[in-house]
Amino acid sequence: MHRLHPFVAGTVSLGLIAYMAGLVWDASFGTIVMIPPLLGALISCLICRWRPGFDANGWTLLAVAVMANPVVLLALVETSIEWRCMLTSGAAGTCAIIGVAYWLIAMGVLLPLGGLAWRWWKRRPAR
Repeated sequence: MHRLHPFVAGTVSLGLIAYMAGLVWDASFGTIVMIPPLLGALISCLICRWRPGFDANGWTLLAVAVMANPVVLLALVETSIEWRCMLTSGAAGTCAIIGVAYWLIAMGVLLPLGGLAWRWWKRRPAR
């Protein structure tokens, strides 16, 4: 049986922890906002395995993991389409989807950061 690379293990572990926390907070929130970034993080881990590789520099791996996540890309497209919602504060009903897009972008960045932190923890010398 193959072991998971620490970057993948950290990304998936943080995604599952965030999913469980989202379920405790609100079941529909956990399902809508946490499952797509977790699936997108798995896709970006597959892409990161191919290029640049899991042993690349942290900033390179983070950039590729965030930009290879299809959920982050779709959320960025949604925020660029609904750019007027960022400028106005009174249109709460019509701009509710932007709040979900912000959560998706934040989770798309947070999950690879967890993977990088776990990779750093595993690579540091034992004392």
